[in-house]
Amino acid sequence: MQTQLVKKTAIIESGDFNLSASRYLEKIEINSDFQIVKLNEVIDYEQPNKYIVNDTNYNDSYKTPVLTAGKTFILGYTDEIDGIFPDEKLPVIIFDDFTTASKYVDFQFKVKSSAMKILHINRSKAIPLFIYHVMQDLKFDFNEHKRFWISQYSNLEIPLPSLEIQKQIVKEIEEYQLVIDGCRQVVENYRPIIDIDPNWDFVEMDDFVNYRRGSTITKDSSIHGNIPVIGGGKKSSYYHNEANRTNNVITISSSGANAGYVNYFDIPIFASDCFTIESKDYSILSLLFLFYYLKTVQNQIYLLQTGAAQPHVYSSSFKNFKIPLPSIEAQKEIVQKIIEQRKVIEGNKELINIYENKIKARISKIWSDN
Repeated sequence: MQTQLVKKTAIIESGDFNLSASRYLEKIEINSDFQIVKLNEVIDYEQPNKYIVNDTNYNDSYKTPVLTAGKTFILGYTDEIDGIFPDEKLPVIIFDDFTTASKYVDFQFKVKSSAMKILHINRSKAIPLFIYHVMQDLKFDFNEHKRFWISQYSNLEIPLPSLEIQKQIVKEIEEYQLVIDGCRQVVENYRPIIDIDPNWDFVEMDDFVNYRRGSTITKDSSIHGNIPVIGGGKKSSYYHNEANRTNNVITISSSGANAGYVNYFDIPIFASDCFTIESKDYSILSLLFLFYYLKTVQNQIYLLQTGAAQPHVYSSSFKNFKIPLPSIEAQKEIVQKIIEQRKVIEGNKELINIYENKIKARISKIWSDN
């Protein structure tokens, strides 16, 4: 951590109880033999106004990405041809002036709003990718709603190795990033595939499963516990102290943008804004086989949504919905193959975590190199 809050006793002793956290930020001692510089000594900023998109009706078929410095990063694509950030100024760092989030950008773009700064690195002193990673290692309190770059963030101090050492560090990070990118491609592109045998029967799912609606609950009415509450999203929104499904159920999100999202749980859950599916006879229909099949037709299930303002998918939406029904032995064999594939995917996720930590560790090391 490169910044820290002053001790509580120091605030009490001062008698000044100003609630602005940034008022009490202490400068941390940097135990590094590298030159110490302020960010504004190696970074110039540019206002983004002339790159702001005029029309937010994005389309993936358009060419130019519209960026935010937040988690979403690419908001969509525009066909506008004016006010595109030029190639010759790349790479840059886009910096959210209110949250201090940042992204490294090495391609042409437009932006959504003026709530950011475009940061240009003085390349006679620093390598842009090196500075970006150092910024990711900075901890900064932004509880106040205000712009931070000029007033505070740009004055933060960092160790600055020579350009030669920066190049070595960046080369090491890029090697780690190659592993991360490769693993991420595997994870993001994996989909279970079931090769349909033309000799299999196709049956109406209604005849082989039971549906159960979820129960109403809100975050305010929940009692703190470790049971995930499964609602209309893709993951648990909060937790409760009791379950209304024991385990081994398929959930289908009922409402919202993700209505129709298919998930499977082998742990107790509290089903809320969703309905659950269980097999009527596990000797005929494996629930895991059904889950993996439904995931292969996830986009088709999304098409069952009704309602414009608030999309819904109901159990009744599955009336006449057909599923393949091979022998139970064939189902188990298919499930086992997919489970083995999933182990590879989980291994790739673990590698991503390991190599992301390697990048963090390498950057953190510059604060104590001596």
